[in-house]
Amino acid sequence: MVCHMPGILRAGFARLQQHRRLHIEPWQHLSQDSRFVGASLAIVGNAGYLTELEQGSWIDCHDLVLRMNNFAIDGYEAHVGKRLDLYLTSFFTDVWLDNPLLRKASWVISSVPNNFRKRPLNSRHGQLITEGALKMGRSRVFVPPQDEFLEKRTLLGAYPTSGAMAIILAVEHLLPVCERIFLTGFSFFEGRSHYFSDQTIVPVNHNPRTEREYIARLVYPHWLAGRVEVDPLLANALDFPVTRQPKLRRFDRASYFGPRRRVGFQPARAIYNDE
Repeated sequence: MVCHMPGILRAGFARLQQHRRLHIEPWQHLSQDSRFVGASLAIVGNAGYLTELEQGSWIDCHDLVLRMNNFAIDGYEAHVGKRLDLYLTSFFTDVWLDNPLLRKASWVISSVPNNFRKRPLNSRHGQLITEGALKMGRSRVFVPPQDEFLEKRTLLGAYPTSGAMAIILAVEHLLPVCERIFLTGFSFFEGRSHYFSDQTIVPVNHNPRTEREYIARLVYPHWLAGRVEVDPLLANALDFPVTRQPKLRRFDRASYFGPRRRVGFQPARAIYNDE
């Protein structure tokens, strides 16, 4: 009886998804939503250095804002803004899925695939996604295809972090339809792990060095083209030469985002000026 229990559990959670009418959709469906077409998108990580930057208004003036896992708003608005449109999570048990701020999110996105067999992955993520979605009262979750996740794990030599998956989602799936993407709050486990606490996390299942190198290669050509922006500290971490991006040093917000978007906030000079 014991040897059959894992199969029973897998089937049980799969039936639960169907019974509760949980719509598990692939990441690719996000780009088919017209709200992403021509939109500016801010991807906000949780790195401790965010308290060193006052870019809250700049983050909030984007059409869409993505946040991930455990984050805080109260008291940090000047640094990280307050808007939330997309929420990306691993659905692991240490994530605050009962955070009332999550009700603002129009999209809930998983950083892990919807698998019910543990192998070749480390967890039955489909079970965590099902439990988490029910806890959040959500009926739709967008997930990365398992083969794509496994490909990234092979390239990185370890499990990709939620932050890496957020950047991969943004650059590989959403940038083709979005107008611009801004990345901020990713430190690759250097320094304070979160801007809202003094905790320092030591990675166990991740490889920060290879992840940093992979993200740099992924983002660099789009950064050069002016399609992706990064905050100054992230640019330094990725070894991006600021002087190589002349388009953004002379910044005009009206022409940058187009006439249909509101004008008023000028981004931090440290991001766009070579002084």
